[in-house]
Amino acid sequence: MERELAPLHPIVVHFAIAFLTGGVLFRFVWLIGTLLRTRRLSSFGWGACALLLLGTLAAYAAVKSGEAARGDLEGLPGAEAALQEHADWANWTLRLFAGVAVLEGAGLWLDRFGKATPALVASALLGLGGLYLVFQTGDHGGYVVYSHAGGVGTRSRDPKDVGRLFLAGLYQQSVLDRAEGRPEDAARLLETAAARFPDQVEVQLLLAESQLEDLKDAVRALATLARLDVPRDQSALRLRHGLLTVDALLASGRVEEARSALGRVGAQFPDNGLVKLRQQRLDQAPRPAPSP
Repeated sequence: MERELAPLHPIVVHFAIAFLTGGVLFRFVWLIGTLLRTRRLSSFGWGACALLLLGTLAAYAAVKSGEAARGDLEGLPGAEAALQEHADWANWTLRLFAGVAVLEGAGLWLDRFGKATPALVASALLGLGGLYLVFQTGDHGGYVVYSHAGGVGTRSRDPKDVGRLFLAGLYQQSVLDRAEGRPEDAARLLETAAARFPDQVEVQLLLAESQLEDLKDAVRALATLARLDVPRDQSALRLRHGLLTVDALLASGRVEEARSALGRVGAQFPDNGLVKLRQQRLDQAPRPAPSP
């Protein structure tokens, strides 16, 4: 049962953040109204109480679901310290707002005697410190997700999601390798991606683009493009396939074939700026000398 809570963690976390932040802000509006003896602002007190109590319950659910989700991440290399820091901040946040909830409950009980103000002022001040804990908890949680891919691809326990995570890692590392002047490394990663996902047209187009740009091998790029069957309803992919074919033909010196290929692409996408750019490039390419 506990493991079933793990997929709920990203959902309940946002409820906790929203309720607790809104509750603290409402409590301060109430405090200002009390100090200024403004009845309209003082009415925010009931909303503050409700939000803080709901937020504390949501924080409890967030901690419990986070503990359940942690089991899937503990074997992730390099992530243990980040996970522990996130958990520590979360537990301190829950403890502090549990104290706020007690003060809010005390305020509800003391209100019948007209003595709720000290408890609610203490709630406001303690809640202000709680917002700092909320921020730190969220910041450390974001570090787990965005710097260690914590939970990415594993939340649903669907093998397809894990595959998408693997593909995203290959793609992002290839982009980094290319930017750092290692095109051969980028090409190897995309070859791995294409071998692992042979039926994904987008991945095969990435391979062709890498063969052309990273390896400067227009012949291999043309061979990859020639064996692709791009669905007719995927206009963006058909445009990309067509333009890559034009670029590969041009890079291999087959200028007239590139013109013909561009004519076919232009017939399908007459107003596309990339097509017009290729046309300008081809207009500047030398034409073959006429036969004697």
